[in-house]
This record gives sequence, structure tokens and C-alpha cells, in this order.
Amino acid sequence: MREAPDQTSLTFRIERTQRTSQDDEIGLVVPMSVDVLLDQAVPSRSLLMVGSVAALYVALGGLIAWLEYRRGRRLQDLFIGWSEGLFDDLVMVLAKTPLEFHRQRSPATIVTRALGIERAREALTAGMLGVTVSSAVFVASGFYLAWLQPVIGVTVLAALGLMGLGHVLLVWQQVTRRRETAACETREAAFVAAAIHARSAITTRQTGTGVHKQWRVLHDLRIAASRRTQVLRDLQQAIDLAVTFWGPALFFLVLLASGGALSEGEIAAAYAAFGQCLLAVYTLSHASGYLVHVEEGRTLYRDLLEAPQRWPGHVEAALDNAVAVQARDAVLVLGDATAVLGGVNFSVAQGHCVALVGRSGAGKSSLMRLINGVDLPSAGSIAIFGVPPEHYGDATARKLLGCPTTWEGFLALTQSANAPHLILVDELFDAIDGGLVADALATARGRGLTVIAATHRHCDLPAFDRVIFLHKRVLAGCAPHAGLVEQNADYRHLFVDIQ
Repeated sequence: MREAPDQTSLTFRIERTQRTSQDDEIGLVVPMSVDVLLDQAVPSRSLLMVGSVAALYVALGGLIAWLEYRRGRRLQDLFIGWSEGLFDDLVMVLAKTPLEFHRQRSPATIVTRALGIERAREALTAGMLGVTVSSAVFVASGFYLAWLQPVIGVTVLAALGLMGLGHVLLVWQQVTRRRETAACETREAAFVAAAIHARSAITTRQTGTGVHKQWRVLHDLRIAASRRTQVLRDLQQAIDLAVTFWGPALFFLVLLASGGALSEGEIAAAYAAFGQCLLAVYTLSHASGYLVHVEEGRTLYRDLLEAPQRWPGHVEAALDNAVAVQARDAVLVLGDATAVLGGVNFSVAQGHCVALVGRSGAGKSSLMRLINGVDLPSAGSIAIFGVPPEHYGDATARKLLGCPTTWEGFLALTQSANAPHLILVDELFDAIDGGLVADALATARGRGLTVIAATHRHCDLPAFDRVIFLHKRVLAGCAPHAGLVEQNADYRHLFVDIQ
């Protein structure tokens, strides 16, 4: 007499079909319980799965212990501490940049040593090892569970996909607000740091005194560094939230789907493999994410370190350029998004005297500040003898550029043996006789000096080679005075109003 099946165990039917002829099938129905399948069919595989996961945990623990012993710190510091100290290490090494160039070190070597690429590779190696091994175990667990019971295996793989999707969505939601900050502010801060320590001279120049100050640059550097810290904190919180939420969610999802059909050992093996995979992906995401920034930064910093070789460092090299000042689509936007100068295009040849005219608020002072290097263009470019003014060192800038604040100072510069090659004058001629102004301009022109003068005096304009006419904060004309009077109606109206 056949015994009744155990009611406490989950019973299912395995149907095997055997084709005996082309048209007939014989169905073979075999009742079997999961307990029988586990006890009789795959005891060795079950033991192998649990033992493999345990061995992997022992191996991972040994790897962590070895790294802790070698580095004298926790594995978390190896991944995260390296990236947190990256910015400070960069500033420190850039302070030695002139010395390294003096020793003929290649920029690539300097940057590689500065950024600690070897430490990044070690971190990535550890993370890659963990994710590779644990992923293999997790995939094996999934196939094993799918073979044991298809519903469970499919559920595990689907839950893993949901976890990955949720992780991406959470990170995207947290970081979208600061995407441009993470991409731009960090590079901006590094650029400013390189400019300060490598003396590329991103400085604030006071018009008329030639005094160079760096307090504003340092202030911008501190702001950029603090924003970078906030970005990293947001990203860390997003990843922590993803791990905290999706770990228990997957646990209960698998537990609910299994319905207690699997033995305790098999459930533990699946969870152990999942936990190992999650840990490895978590650490690898940190290391790989920072490595991307390092690789992007290497190109930027190499360009910065090579900049002194590309840009002229002495007056003679700069004066090889026949164009004294050139503006290409130069735009200046204030902090409140107000455009004070837009789309300016012009060039001034060496030895020419050019007047800058326009109504009050037309953008004359803003253009002078761009030429002088007080402000950087928000878009487009300004070049002084072929080089952006912010890239000149202090000594070269003093030799090339003069900003007199008095009429006597202007006369002294035009007659000095060490006169700067570009003289910027801001409304110094208003109370001076027109004949004296014409004589001074002729003297400067005869010595090959370039003069750009902002003025409201209509009687002085014929003495200039060209007139740059600004109207409503854009360039409305650039030609000799007589040509503008004939061709430009706005200029004629301004000329009549001045008279």
C-alpha cells in the first residue's frame, strides 16, 4: 500500500515526456517533495554552495586584513580617504611646479605622482577583485536557485535589477542639482589653485595703480572647495540611502517569493552572495567614480603645467604679435546675470591710438576692465599681444601695460625709455587742451606705443587713428572718426549731443 505524501512538505510534480513515435507521447508523472530532492539529489551541491560562500568571506577578510596591515588604516580609508585628500595633495604639489620644471620633469610624471594614481589602482584592484568574485558567486547562486525552483531564481535576478535601477534613480535625483558644480567647480578650483601656485597670474588688477591682489582668487578657491565637499557629501548620502533601502527590500522580496520552500542553508547562501556583491559594487563605485575625475583632471592639469611653455613669459616674445588687443565675441555678465557687455569684436594694431566712446552706461568701463585683466570675459576672449591678460605674470604685465591716472603720468609714460607698450587711459583728456592731446598721441604713435583712451571729448577724436563706438552695451562701430560720422547715424547723434 502506497504511503500518503507528507503534508508538511511542499509537493510538486515533475512531468517528463518521451516521444515514442512521430504522433504519440507518453507522459510520465512522478510525485516528489523538495525535501526528497534536497536530501537525495543534490546534497553535495548544497554543501558546495554554502562552503564556497564561506570560503569567499574568509578570502575577503584576509584581503581586508592584509590591506589594513600594509596601509595601517581601514579599507574605507583606502577608498574614500584617498579621494578626500586628493584636492589638498594637488595644491601641495602644484606649489612645487616651478621647481619641477626647472629640473626638466615631464608634466605627465608630475601629475601622476601628485594624484596618487598607484593608490587609485590599488583601490580599484581590490574593488574589482571583490565584485568579480562575488558577482560570479551570485550568478552561480541565481542559476542554482533557478534550477532548484525557477520562480525563486527569476525573482532573485529581477530583484537585483530593481535594486540597480533604484540605485541609479536615487543617485541621479541627489546629484542632478549639482551636476555642473561637480563637473565645473572642482575643475575651476583646481585651475585657480594651479594659477596661484604655478604663478599663471590669475589676479585682480586695480586700474591705474597696477597693484596685483589675490584675495578674490583665494576667496573663489575656498567657495569652490566647499561646494566640492558638499557634492561629495550628497553623493555619499545617495549611495548610503540606496544601500540602506534596497538591501532589506530585496531580502523581504526574496523571502516572500520563496515561501519557505528552500532550506535555511540555501537562503543563507543566496543572501550571503548578494551581500558580498553589494559590498563590492559599493566600494567599486567610489573608487571608479573618483578615478574618472582623476583621468579628467590629468588632462587639465597637464595643460596647466605646460602653459608656461606655450605662453610667452617675456616682453620680446609677446611683441612678436602685430596685434596689440583683440576681442572675439567678448561678453561680460555680472553676478546677477546682467550683461554689461555683449558680443564685442575688434582688433587694435601695435602703434595705433584708439578712442573708446559711447554714452554713459554703454560699456566703456567694462571693456577697459576686460582689457586690463580686472574681469575675465564670461564668454569669448580678450587677448593682449596674442595672450589672455590673466596668463601674464606680474613682471611681464607691468612691462606691457600702463594705466596712468593723471595727465602728467600719461605724458611721462609716452616719453619714458621704459614705457609700457600698451597704455590704457580712462577719461584723462577732458580738461586738457586738444592740441596737447594731439601732440602726446603723436609722440606715442611715433614710438610705436599703443594707446586706448576712453573719452567724452569730441574735439580729440580726429587725433585718433580709429574710434571704437559702443552703443547699448554692444559694439556699434569701429572706424576712423570721419568714417563713423558719415556712416553711423547713432554716432552722428552722439557727436551732435556732445557738441
